[in-house]
Amino acid sequence: LAFLELMTPNLQDRAASLLFEGFERIVILPMFIAQGGHLRNDLPLILDELRQRNPQVAFELASPVGEVESVVQAMAAHVLTLSEA
Repeated sequence: LAFLELMTPNLQDRAASLLFEGFERIVILPMFIAQGGHLRNDLPLILDELRQRNPQVAFELASPVGEVESVVQAMAAHVLTLSEA
């Protein structure tokens, strides 16, 4: 778990701890509903920095969790339960 702002650990610190543990592949799963400024602007810069500093490690960026079909369906199902109340 890592945060992009206001909370700790940040992504750089979390990656450092995983690297210390010996991980050679790190998959970043953004816990965002959609592509916003953080995903379009901030995260690519952080990933570029991590990749440059650690070329031996595979840093992979997954799609935001809010764009995964099963999550979209779960959100839609939840909305429907609200209309029943």
